[in-house]
Amino acid sequence: IDPEQLQLQLAIRGLNKADLARLARVTPGTVSRAAAGRTVAAATLARIVKALDGVPVMPTAAALLSGHEET
Repeated sequence: IDPEQLQLQLAIRGLNKADLARLARVTPGTVSRAAAGRTVAAATLARIVKALDGVPVMPTAAALLSGHEET
């Protein structure tokens, strides 16, 4: 997992690592390891991705973080 991309995905969804851990049904430590760029099992990665996919992106947050105005 790309740590910067994971942080961005959390931010544009208004989540923190604890939220993601709860949604993915993994431990907070697992999310922290992934956020640090450390290896996680493929099944764990799938749970994290599925959890992120289940939370809509907040358009304003995405625009702010990308440096572009919302259109």
